[in-house]
Amino acid sequence: MVNKKRFSIFLTTTLLIGAVFISSTVLAEDSSTITDLQLVQIRARCSEVKSTLGRVHANDALLRVNRGQLYERLSTKLAVPLNSRIAVNRLDGNSLLTVTSKYDQDLNDFRTHYQAYEEQLSSTMKIDCVNQPAKFYDNLQIAREKRQVVYESTQKLAADIGEYKQAFTEFARSYREKKS
Repeated sequence: MVNKKRFSIFLTTTLLIGAVFISSTVLAEDSSTITDLQLVQIRARCSEVKSTLGRVHANDALLRVNRGQLYERLSTKLAVPLNSRIAVNRLDGNSLLTVTSKYDQDLNDFRTHYQAYEEQLSSTMKIDCVNQPAKFYDNLQIAREKRQVVYESTQKLAADIGEYKQAFTEFARSYREKKS
């Protein structure tokens, strides 16, 4: 639970820092409204922005691996074996199966969304922001949007975990009542 909170706090903080950093650099919504002065500012802070992006990229990759392994273990080491035992014992675990199925779909979505974000960020970092500041900014905006989608994916997974816990609590309560 602490890791989930840390991850959420890290993503939120990083998004806010990125938003403040970028908005202080460029106040425009898209490249068509970027002024010459703003283009100059992007060029002047290019190496600083790329350095920050490199750190974000490295941190995100580490978090993705750790978080992805945790999500995977929750499915393969907890939910699937428990659901199998419930089925083998011919108990009613349909609510657990439903949540597990949704969780597995959301886990696949998380992987897909992270891959799209990672590819976008990597391609953004390759753009020469000194010679192509508008293109760099536009691609950075897309990367930020994709990062937000990754964050939303983690929130869905957290909700699924909560739903699974609730379904398990209800299953256990029902099982105890039948045993007594």
